[in-house]
Amino acid sequence: MIATFDTLIAIAQIAATFAGFGAVATAFGSRDQAGAVRVDAGRMMNLIIMSLSCISIAVLPAVIGQFDIAERWVWGSAAAAYLLVASIAMPAVLLRTRQMGRHGLLSVPALVAGVALGVVGITAMLLTLFDFPTGIGAAAYTAGLFAMLCNTLVLFYVLVRSLLQPYAPDVQQPAPPTERSAD
Repeated sequence: MIATFDTLIAIAQIAATFAGFGAVATAFGSRDQAGAVRVDAGRMMNLIIMSLSCISIAVLPAVIGQFDIAERWVWGSAAAAYLLVASIAMPAVLLRTRQMGRHGLLSVPALVAGVALGVVGITAMLLTLFDFPTGIGAAAYTAGLFAMLCNTLVLFYVLVRSLLQPYAPDVQQPAPPTERSAD
């Protein structure tokens, strides 16, 4: 169980890094496009919520394990906490994302990836909670948490990309070669 706790702590550290760098990028980024500032603020809010949730959920099994309860309940109770956090945070994140879409700056691929990763995470935590199949609690919990970390990565990427987009050089496909007439 100690090796799993080390993995969870590493996931928490990575999630904290995404939140920190996202905050720095937002602080230094400046946008003048209508609605872009609100969208960037919404993206940062989603990133912070996801990162802080990931950090707390990653540390939780180690805290619960200190109470010397059966390993199955360490993972099961931590999974129940994950599902509680998800049931509170996900509707708010999706509502905020919907509002960002009104500004025409919504990243549909990121939305699809985020929802898919959310479903994977919730499924993994349900498997952990119900201990199905028996004995895979630590692995399923880690997989669910990894899905949450990947969701944080997607949010971080979209935030930084949106902040850097105005400054990136235009990338255009090269014009096809023209045929020269033989004169």
